[in-house]
Amino acid sequence: MNSEDKIRKQFQSKFNDFTVPPPSDGWMRLDESLNNISLTRKMVVRRRWQYASSAAVILLLMVGGLFYMNRPEVADAPLLSDAAPSSTEVTTEVELIPQSEAEVVKPQLFVSRSVTTAVPVVEEIVVEPTNPVDIIADYIDHEESQDYEVIEKNRFSEESIIAEADYSLLYADYDMGSEEEYILSFGGKGGLTSFHQTVNSPMTLRSAAVSGEANFIDESEKMFQANNFRDNIAEMEHDQPISFGVTISKSIAHNLSVETGLIYSYLYSKSKNTSNTLQNKQTQSLHYLGVPLNLNYQLFSLKDLNVYVSLGGMIEKDVYGKFREEGVGQTLDDQSKSVVIIDEKITQRNPQLSVNTGLGLSYPIYKDLKLYGKIGGAYYFDAKNEFKTIYSDRKIVMDLSLGLRYEFK
Repeated sequence: MNSEDKIRKQFQSKFNDFTVPPPSDGWMRLDESLNNISLTRKMVVRRRWQYASSAAVILLLMVGGLFYMNRPEVADAPLLSDAAPSSTEVTTEVELIPQSEAEVVKPQLFVSRSVTTAVPVVEEIVVEPTNPVDIIADYIDHEESQDYEVIEKNRFSEESIIAEADYSLLYADYDMGSEEEYILSFGGKGGLTSFHQTVNSPMTLRSAAVSGEANFIDESEKMFQANNFRDNIAEMEHDQPISFGVTISKSIAHNLSVETGLIYSYLYSKSKNTSNTLQNKQTQSLHYLGVPLNLNYQLFSLKDLNVYVSLGGMIEKDVYGKFREEGVGQTLDDQSKSVVIIDEKITQRNPQLSVNTGLGLSYPIYKDLKLYGKIGGAYYFDAKNEFKTIYSDRKIVMDLSLGLRYEFK
């Protein structure tokens, strides 16, 4: 036994019973070390997946780029119709060099081609074989070459027909935009507001004294002038005007059309005076015919919904009118009562002029038949007529139009 073994045995005998107490945070440190090891492994695995994913993406991009750069280019071939060959004589010179039995000779594009209406079409085609080495002239007999030449003639004749058809279609499309379009409209219009006025002084639907042909008109005027109606309550009301008509519009430019037609309008008014000495009631109805002249401009379209604006004017003239007055009055001079009953036909002396504007919508309901609506307003000039209407008292009348439109050419 040497000295080193003796020293080792001495140390073992002395330290056999020696124990080191574990630190207080030993288990915690052990758990942290184990967690760090697992996290490190996860990070390593995650990095490996990231590297692998990046490599796969780069590989896909490279393969896709190579495929895109080397993709075959396919030229759009002209469509061939089934029509018979053109009657125009076509001369085609084809130089054919046969290839192997499994290959088909593909001619290249012709070098020059001219098509005129007065001169027959002359076409020259130079065909180069894809493989000049395999030139075997005995593989194609005389009949097959003749058939091939006829097919080429027919094909180029059909190409000429298709080209001419394309030009004609383009020309037809251009002419279609320049054709005149017409719109026939049937509809009605109603005022959105009426006119109502209440005062103490007497009111009548007559705006000026008329030369009466009967004495009862003068008697009615005398009652209004001779009495002082301090307790009178006078009311006047004009109903909303109602109109119906037919119009036709014609396009004069892109999205711009001019419109005219015939419009019928009905106006109704009434007035009432109530006091101790006078009870008076008047009613009035007038029938107008008018001719509008408007410009319509289409602003924009939302799918099938069209939005347009209109601006124009109208001239109207009454064709029939009726005035009726009923009342009982008492004069201060003779303390006698007078009964006034008037029922007569009336007419306005001057035509009525107005300007209007509006914003409209139209939507198709069946083919070229459309439903339209328009909201707008009109300003009526003072016509200085004998009978008051909503035109003379309100001046500006808002209205709403609804109807049907039929478009044709």
